[in-house]
Amino acid sequence: MKVDTNLVIGHLVKTWGEHKQCPMCGHTEWTVSEMIVELREYHQGNLVAGGSVFPSIPITCTNCATSQFVNAILLGLVDAGEEND
Repeated sequence: MKVDTNLVIGHLVKTWGEHKQCPMCGHTEWTVSEMIVELREYHQGNLVAGGSVFPSIPITCTNCATSQFVNAILLGLVDAGEEND
């Protein structure tokens, strides 16, 4: 699922401020993914049908590639009930 990155960037500027430093390298330039990805609960490497899924948007430092994730449900981009559809 693609997202409007301008909505995510607007949220980040509002909550992080204009120049959020990467916690690893101190760089202040980030890329925002256009895709929502799923983070799944770990089950010793086994895929569990119906397990917990957290729809997230990756935010990546353009210098060192450290990634952070923003919850797509809390941003209002995915309905909480949609994750199991």
